[in-house]
Amino acid sequence: MKNILKEQPLRVLMLGGRRCGKTSALASMFEQIINGPIKQVFTMSDGTVYETKMNLDGVLEKQDTLTEKTLELQNYLDNPPTGVYLVDSGPTRCSWKYSLKLQIPGKTNKDMYIEFTDVPGEFFESGMHDPEIMQLIKEHDVYVIMVDTPYLMECKSAIANGVNCINDIHNYLSGIECQDKKTAKMVIFVPIKCEKWVKEGKIKDVVEKVKSSYEVMINALKAYEHTSVAIMPIQTAGNIEYMEMQDAYVIVDGSGNRKKCAKLSDKMIRLSDGKPRMIKGTDVINPDLDSVVRGNVKKPATWFTVSKNPTKRNNSLYAPYNCEQLPLHILDFMFAKAMYCDAWGGIFGTILGSIFNHITLDDMKSCIAELNKMNSIKNGVDGIEYLQKVQF
Repeated sequence: MKNILKEQPLRVLMLGGRRCGKTSALASMFEQIINGPIKQVFTMSDGTVYETKMNLDGVLEKQDTLTEKTLELQNYLDNPPTGVYLVDSGPTRCSWKYSLKLQIPGKTNKDMYIEFTDVPGEFFESGMHDPEIMQLIKEHDVYVIMVDTPYLMECKSAIANGVNCINDIHNYLSGIECQDKKTAKMVIFVPIKCEKWVKEGKIKDVVEKVKSSYEVMINALKAYEHTSVAIMPIQTAGNIEYMEMQDAYVIVDGSGNRKKCAKLSDKMIRLSDGKPRMIKGTDVINPDLDSVVRGNVKKPATWFTVSKNPTKRNNSLYAPYNCEQLPLHILDFMFAKAMYCDAWGGIFGTILGSIFNHITLDDMKSCIAELNKMNSIKNGVDGIEYLQKVQF
């Protein structure tokens, strides 16, 4: 097999509702795959070029680094508030690209990049970004749909659908172009924040709920014969568990300080750090307008707690699990597609082979074989399930 000199990244499009946790999931994925056992097959590093952009509100917005996100999760776990608390990392109105660099240990100039484009849920709500999103759909071969598990499992369908932007994502993915194996696509549904259901042994319930809630979309995707469709639950933190939902409020105190909260009674609120507080005469408490999503659906705020029976990794409660499965399954799919196209030759073989940069298809074949030998690419366990798989 020939070396391919043209360089381009393997591109993955991340889709999901507003503040569902896409960036945190990416941070845990990078951390787990960089420091996990597969580093004997691939040496990986964060190759992202971090940016600052002007958003539609005319405000400069700085891209969160994945290291910052990882430290944020670790801090929640290593210095947890008492009781329940609100996890809210704040809104983003820009799309960002994160790049994972892969190299083969011991081989110089053997590298490739997986580029993840994180599309904010806010993009789905105005309609202003529809042309941009449709163009992204056409440019990508792999789509990752993040599913906010607490809303999926605990809310009525109208709220769950609105929060997870199910109808919007369905409409966007109807624009994929997939006529044959040379243009094959991959769609992965990824339930996140599912630690509670994992600990209770109910991850199969989550998978079945994904199947029923996304049934129309899944059936439409499966109608494309050359589209792989999978469900892969991941634990972003490992020990931050969903606890309850409360109507979302904001309190403004007499000094003008603004904080998110929950109303426990007419006289008592709970602040975002879980601390109760008596309502004072100078306080102004209003519904949180930021909780309204597309279609004027008002979503409750989700409150979390630290696991009472935690797992530990390296003496830390931060213990993400199965996050590395996303890039591994994506690599497996794209390698199989590149091998198929290379066998047929022509422009498709050249373009598909070029995603591996200086890593030849022979190199990738050896790496995938080693990963399979290590049983690193899971299927049929931990809720990881293919609903349809392209046979190249």
